[in-house]
Amino acid sequence: MMVTKGRSEYREAFREHPLPARVNCKPEYEVVREEGVIEGVTTSRKAFGLPMKAKKTAPCKPADGYWQPKGDHCMVTSYMAGYPGKTAERVKPVQTITKNGYKTKFVAEPVYKTDYVQLELPERFVREKETYTPSKHKFQGESTVRSDFPPRSSRPRESFKQTLSLTSVFMKSDGPFPNKTVYKDAFPFHEIPSIEKSTPHA
Repeated sequence: MMVTKGRSEYREAFREHPLPARVNCKPEYEVVREEGVIEGVTTSRKAFGLPMKAKKTAPCKPADGYWQPKGDHCMVTSYMAGYPGKTAERVKPVQTITKNGYKTKFVAEPVYKTDYVQLELPERFVREKETYTPSKHKFQGESTVRSDFPPRSSRPRESFKQTLSLTSVFMKSDGPFPNKTVYKDAFPFHEIPSIEKSTPHA
């Protein structure tokens, strides 16, 4: 970017122009209020008018109460009158049925009795209830872990690292500290001149 007389190339190419603020295209929100009295007649009321009052039908039951009809009930329904019972002879078979019997005597002994014979089983063993008898020996109070793994005296672990002291290894230098790094040599500090701010054109 080229700088000329305190103004850059960007400022010369794209100059600032005063622009008015944008106006909202939407109308302001206002509640629509109707003036006058609200009409209580709906479209359904206009089309169908007021509900018509139905006429009361006279009850089928006479006003003087229940009265028993004269005569006896025949107990014959329309189904019985339309379908009266009829008698018919039994249909005889066309083919003669002959039973081929055996002259030998039937022995009523099934195979189940011969294959599954009732066996005599011994009585079920019932264990007698035993009373608890405490041991006569003294309780040692040692578990299996204590008897198998007894404690042993051992020395604490020593570190394998060498013990370093500041007086023996890290010796303080008397000379000046070289604070000049490779980065400072490659990128030296340069002073940048200040640019005067120009006023925009009207």
